[in-house]
Amino acid sequence: MDYNGGTENQNSGNRHKKWYQKTGWIILWLILFFPVGIFLMWRYANWKKPVKIVISAVFAFLIYSGFTASKLESINIQADTETVYNINEQIQIKQVVQPDNQTITATAYKTTGGKVKSSDNKMFFTNDEPGTYEVYAEASGIKSNILTFKIEDKTAILKEKAKKEAAAAKKKAKEEAAAKKAEEERLAAEAEAKKKAEEEAAAKKEEERIAAEAAAKKAEEERIAAEAAAQQAEQERIASEQAAAQAQQPQEQMVWISATGSKYHSYSSCGNMNPDNAYQMTQAEAEASGYGRCKKCY
Repeated sequence: MDYNGGTENQNSGNRHKKWYQKTGWIILWLILFFPVGIFLMWRYANWKKPVKIVISAVFAFLIYSGFTASKLESINIQADTETVYNINEQIQIKQVVQPDNQTITATAYKTTGGKVKSSDNKMFFTNDEPGTYEVYAEASGIKSNILTFKIEDKTAILKEKAKKEAAAAKKKAKEEAAAKKAEEERLAAEAEAKKKAEEEAAAKKEEERIAAEAAAKKAEEERIAAEAAAQQAEQERIASEQAAAQAQQPQEQMVWISATGSKYHSYSSCGNMNPDNAYQMTQAEAEASGYGRCKKCY
């Protein structure tokens, strides 16, 4: 068999065919738009019939599979959205799709921050920044429900809490110290005021005592003076009465009597008499009282 001759005849035949009748273009149409490619293959390609049948069967199967395959109907994702999560913590997302033979990958997930990744056929959402984030899945024009996660930097929160507690404790200690100092100052002021009041009261009491003593002394002096005046008045009255009586009676001779002596004297300068406590009476009164004559004077 002359293969070279056959090839040459085939190439010569291809050169006389129109462009869409050529083998290369038929293969291209099978790839780009297979219905046209199938038609051109059966109409113009001089391939063996079994080859044409196999190619047609493959494309028929693909068409049948496309029409009979089930389509994605719904996507429902579930997770614990009540918990407040820490940054970088893995949050599992459970997905329920209908029909159940459909699957969606991590690339179908949309987020407002963070990322969704698959691990051991499970979906996990993580984020390294605190905040509130929404997550949903979308595939084949079907959109799932939206999950909202709250993320916190719990280490930073604990540090901030400890910082605030330390500041509050410091402020409280400062306020307590200020309150203690104020209380001590108040007590000291009260003690000082009490001491001053007691001193003033004691001084006033002392002044009143001194004034009372002065008043009592003055009253006593006035009483003594009054008594002396009364005694003087009485003596003057007696003297006046005696003078009046003497004026009515003959004048008797007066003598001097010493308070400690037993004699009467004719003059006060007698050396036998103490003139400091001497007084006068009549000679008759002296003799009647038991006094005798002073030998020096008489």
